[in-house]
Amino acid sequence: MRSDRQEDRIQLRRAEREDAEMVFKWRNDPYLIARGSSQSVVTWAEHQKWFEENELSNHRVMFIIQKGSLPVGQIRFDRLDQEGCVVSIYLLEEFTRKGYGVLAIRYGCQEIFSLWEIQKVVACVRQDNPAARDAFIKAGFLETDRKMDGLESHYTMTLSRSNVDQSQGEKKSTTENLWSEDHKKNIDYYNQLILEHGISVRSLDWGSVETQQLRFSILAQIGELNGTSVLDVGCGLGDFLGWLKNSKTEVRYTGLDITPKMIQFAKKRFPNTCFIIGNLLEIDDFAVGQYDYIFASGIFARIEKVPFRFMQEMVLKMFSLCNKAVGFNSLSEWAPQKDSGEYYADPLEVLNFCRTITPWVVLRHDYHVRDFTVYMYKRR
Repeated sequence: MRSDRQEDRIQLRRAEREDAEMVFKWRNDPYLIARGSSQSVVTWAEHQKWFEENELSNHRVMFIIQKGSLPVGQIRFDRLDQEGCVVSIYLLEEFTRKGYGVLAIRYGCQEIFSLWEIQKVVACVRQDNPAARDAFIKAGFLETDRKMDGLESHYTMTLSRSNVDQSQGEKKSTTENLWSEDHKKNIDYYNQLILEHGISVRSLDWGSVETQQLRFSILAQIGELNGTSVLDVGCGLGDFLGWLKNSKTEVRYTGLDITPKMIQFAKKRFPNTCFIIGNLLEIDDFAVGQYDYIFASGIFARIEKVPFRFMQEMVLKMFSLCNKAVGFNSLSEWAPQKDSGEYYADPLEVLNFCRTITPWVVLRHDYHVRDFTVYMYKRR
């Protein structure tokens, strides 16, 4: 079965008869009952009959989710018809909010698409269970409907076969190759600028200190940042951290940039701060929810090869990792004048894409004629 590359952090295995008693105890766990759709206790006789039927059924597949050799939950698929199936999942309480559920959903859906000739997987999630909804969104599901069942409102969410990469390894390899030339050019370009200009906005190719700080101030209006954790993607020289310090905003800050010279200079400026050399799309060490807010300022301007797809990949990765919200900016297609060699995104195209990830989206195009900012929130 599929497993995370970090020493088999998560694995799936088919449920067996010997798992019946363990799953029965899980099924009647108060924490899981409170988050289930039926919210009812089952008897051993009812469970035993159900489990025997489960073993014999051609229309149901259950996997046990394991962390190493330790069982931590289950994911189940029930066939609806020739076109699709329904997925349900739960994890024991102590293993929630660690990203395991997202991985289990991804791996389970990949397995079921390989086992059954279906076109979609459907999830029905209670509206008062935002953590479950977030997990399905991070796994690639899109909200397709809302309905009322008694007093409870549910989201119906769907994952199409066409949106699933059967090999995460192949996806990463393709992504790395797609923009590797752009990244190399940008590293060389910014390394040269910083050698020429040192600690200066000219090293970052910004027009002026004023416009750079204007963008920082707009990003910071995403929410109350004091006391939160922040990941700054494409941090450059750490200027956003400097701006936060000057504005008396105290955060737990981490900076990430692909350009080694930038990180070298940033560490000298802020010696007690965590700065990392790397590409967010290639790093698997960040835990889901490790950072409350994730920001990216000016990282899309110099991408030449399918730049909108690069933006989509970055936004998806940032949103999957954040706990509260993502804020990013871009040069705008609505700009009256454009410089050659730079990418100007269509604000409405970006907005429509972001709305497939979360309904809680804000578009800011009110501060600079050539620039826009997007806020994406995990919850209202």
